[in-house]
Amino acid sequence: MKVNIDCTPEEARRFIELPDVSLPQAEMIDGLREKIAESARSMDLESLKKGWFSGAAPGMEIF
Repeated sequence: MKVNIDCTPEEARRFIELPDVSLPQAEMIDGLREKIAESARSMDLESLKKGWFSGAAPGMEIF
């Protein structure tokens, strides 16, 4: 026997009575975005370039 249920993830969570975590999740995502933006503002171009090309081939630094 096979039963297919067509529902959204939200409907499935409500059906099996899982807690609604959308608000804490949104707050956490907003906090992560803020931290990423803050890190990007504080980082200078040279250190960013060194981080990107640290494992690349030697000729990639010239690029």
